[in-house]
Amino acid sequence: MLVVVCSLPAFIVVRRTPRELKRSGLKILEELGKGFFGIVFKGMLKEHANVPGYLVAVKSLNDRV
Repeated sequence: MLVVVCSLPAFIVVRRTPRELKRSGLKILEELGKGFFGIVFKGMLKEHANVPGYLVAVKSLNDRV
């Protein structure tokens, strides 16, 4: 299971309803840290061709959670 958290620039309109992200739009860049529940990665999310991508935190949860 992946959880994506992002900080959007003010000019981007945010949909407030939960949605499923396409994994093809997510590029994992580097590992930031890990703990008991999983690993956190730095990633780049690009959902649309005409909108720039933005940095996100991606959390990969362990199976034991």
